[in-house]
Amino acid sequence: MRTGAGPFHRVVLPDAVRVDARRRARKSRRSARGGHPDVREGSGEGASNNMVDQGAESGSIMTPHVLCVGGEDHVLRIPFLLALRERGFRVSTAGTGDGQPFLRADLAYRRYHFDRFATRTAHPAAIRSLAELVREVRPDLVQTFDTKPNLLVPFALRGKVPVVRTINGMGWVFSAKGLRNLALRPVYCALQRLAACWTAATVFQNREDKTFFDRFGLL
Repeated sequence: MRTGAGPFHRVVLPDAVRVDARRRARKSRRSARGGHPDVREGSGEGASNNMVDQGAESGSIMTPHVLCVGGEDHVLRIPFLLALRERGFRVSTAGTGDGQPFLRADLAYRRYHFDRFATRTAHPAAIRSLAELVREVRPDLVQTFDTKPNLLVPFALRGKVPVVRTINGMGWVFSAKGLRNLALRPVYCALQRLAACWTAATVFQNREDKTFFDRFGLL
């Protein structure tokens, strides 16, 4: 993995992740041979945007399909997503915000419903929704951004698809020193440690966050 100082730093995936993604891409293309690109409605509560699948050409059997999952600010990563596509990836996206900016950028988009301030009872529904979304999109690799997607997607997939989690900040749990924040920090660490069991690689935006993860054994 590679750390950097900004949100669009260069990411170098581990060789094992790249090889597995390409192997899955070949298998997916073989199973889909003779099929056709599809246009499907987003699934899950609150999913109102169409997903326009980019559909690989018949000759691009070695193109890995990556699904990038973020939250309401996922639109800010469109330049990064376009850079991935320019480097030979087939890119699909999923988020909780408006899908029109993605569609204008010709990026396949799927909207899922999740409130980042929701209670714990909302988490199982979000996990089921994300698992169904990934089954429908059928990516070779999933990259996640933001605290909740970084936790929920590994729990939803449990190793069925390689997951690269992107730690681009520690979230509101560490941004204040209230009693609730302090009480939730051990929970945060326990969940990140468990999510690591189903994570193929972890990418850090900030070196300080990587130091924290190393110190508390969250990788």
